[in-house]
Amino acid sequence: MDTSHVLADALTHREAFYVATTRGRYSNTAYLVLDPARAVRRIADHPIDGPGDWDSWTTEQVVQAISSHSAADTSAHEAIRAEQDRVRSIRQLADEADTIASYDHEIAATELLLAVLGNKTATRSLKDSDDSPELELG
Repeated sequence: MDTSHVLADALTHREAFYVATTRGRYSNTAYLVLDPARAVRRIADHPIDGPGDWDSWTTEQVVQAISSHSAADTSAHEAIRAEQDRVRSIRQLADEADTIASYDHEIAATELLLAVLGNKTATRSLKDSDDSPELELG
């Protein structure tokens, strides 16, 4: 194809826009529709942070909306990287520290209970319940 012409609006997926604007051998021309934001939002639920009550979009806003609107699936490498980032995050580490601290508290409380009440049958049955952590009785 010698030339390509594409008509795009804020709902155009960036992958489709890329394909449409890179197929012409000699020229590629994109025509951007600067529809009012209310009309665009009525058509589809799109995460556009554009002007809600303005008369029309600017060229920059339409281009930004297109570049942020992806229809592609996440690649395996991207999914792995996102999971690695999640696992290494401060929030994940804080949640794990809270879990460990809670478990440690339960062990300390059970050991205190055994020390105070002694190693009796009632204490052992309490210790052996499903809610109690594993302890070694001396």
